[in-house]
Amino acid sequence: MKNWDDPAHPSAPVATGTHGLQPRPAQPRAQPVPVLGTSWHNRQLAAALPLPDSSADRPITAGDFFQEGQLALFTVVAAADGSMAAAFLARVDAGLWADRSAELLADAGDRRLCASPRQALTADLNRDGRPDVYVVCSNASHVAFVSHPDGGYRRLDTGFSAWATHAEAADVDGDGDIDVFTVEAARAQVLWGRGDGSFDDRAR
Repeated sequence: MKNWDDPAHPSAPVATGTHGLQPRPAQPRAQPVPVLGTSWHNRQLAAALPLPDSSADRPITAGDFFQEGQLALFTVVAAADGSMAAAFLARVDAGLWADRSAELLADAGDRRLCASPRQALTADLNRDGRPDVYVVCSNASHVAFVSHPDGGYRRLDTGFSAWATHAEAADVDGDGDIDVFTVEAARAQVLWGRGDGSFDDRAR
């Protein structure tokens, strides 16, 4: 697995004799970890990450959501009212993670999830080079968290509802937009990506 640079830390001024305090030269920004072409490949990229104990038996996926040059996590947590909520976690130490969801989601409403989230996928759903998240729900509308130009994420109700048990994301038809392939018991369906994080579930 490739080792990525840690994010650059803000520089402090240094004394330079009679010239007073001068800033150090700006450090280059850490290069973001790229989003790979399929959710399967993105999952392999994150396979060696130590996971928080709180993520046990809950959907989890990884990507450089904070664009800091290292993988972060998206997972599901229990909200104060007992409902399920989205959480973006950043790694602060070996095996330790901090919930920095407030930096990426505008308000608490953006963290809402379905009652029974089954799986989370990482893929670039809107073709901006940043990782997005697709959450598979059981018998409820699936939810996407799509990157926004302001650096945050927006919650998107996909409008697709089924008792799905598994899904993968990839460009199925080769048009450059990421599609989602879902499995429901013996039934499979493709949700055709529109390139903006939304999908068309009509048969083609």
